[in-house]
Amino acid sequence: MIIILCEGTTDAILIGYFLTKYNYAYSKEKDSPVKIPTPKRNEEINWYKKTDSDPWIAIWTVGGFDRLGNGLFKILSRNQIERNKSRRFTRIILFCDRDQRSEQEFQDLAASWEKPPEFECEKMAATGSWSKYKMTSINRTPAEEMSGELLFVAIPPDAKGNLETFLLEALANENENDRHIVEMSKKYINEIPDTPYLTKNRFREKAQLGVALSTFSPDWVFSETDKRLTNVDWKNVSDVNSVFHFFDDIIPANK
Repeated sequence: MIIILCEGTTDAILIGYFLTKYNYAYSKEKDSPVKIPTPKRNEEINWYKKTDSDPWIAIWTVGGFDRLGNGLFKILSRNQIERNKSRRFTRIILFCDRDQRSEQEFQDLAASWEKPPEFECEKMAATGSWSKYKMTSINRTPAEEMSGELLFVAIPPDAKGNLETFLLEALANENENDRHIVEMSKKYINEIPDTPYLTKNRFREKAQLGVALSTFSPDWVFSETDKRLTNVDWKNVSDVNSVFHFFDDIIPANK
C-alpha cells in the first residue's frame, strides 16, 4: 500500500485530482483495507483504488506541517507491528509547503521527528528523490526486517513559497494572457486591507488563486474551491505536471 501525508485540504485536492487522472477512484473509508485513527478535527484520510492488482493509495491530511512527523511515526509504527505484508505501507510520501525553509532546515526538522528506534533511512531530505528505509518488527520472535521507500516533496521545488504561490506561477508560465490574469489577480488582492477578510498571510495567496481561477472560467465563480481546482487540467500545466512526476513511480502501469 501507499500513503501520502500532506498538510492541508488544497494539497489533498490536487493529489486526488492526479490520482483520478491516473484512473484511480475514490473509495469509501469502510471499504479501505486498514483503519488509521485521525483524532484531530482538521485531519482526514481519503482512500483511492484502481483495480485489484493495483495498490491502495491513501491521502492523509494531517493538519499542518508540524503534524507531518507525528503522522510518519504512526505509519512506521503501524508497519512495525503488522504481520500481513500486504497491509503495510511500503511507500510513504511526505508532501508539504517549502515556505521559507532551506534544504538544511528540512533535513534538521526530519531528523528531529520521533521515529521508531529501529528505523534507518538513507536520507530524509525534501529533494523529491526516493530514499530506502528499513526497520525490524517488534513483539515478534524471530524479528523480521522490513523495508520500504520514502519520498519527501516540498512545493515549490526550487523557490520559497507554498502550493498556492506555486500554482499561480505555474499558470502564469503557460502563456502571456494567463500571466496577465495572474498578475492582475495578485494586484487586486494585495490592495485589499488585512482586516476583516485577509487576517492571515496564507489567506491572501488563497484569494489570489481563487480570483485567477474564477477569471479564467467565470462560470466556476460560484463553485466550491475544490471544484475550481479540479476543473483546471493541471496535468497539461507543464510546471505542475513536472512536480507530480512521482505518480509515474507509484503507478507504473501508466508509464
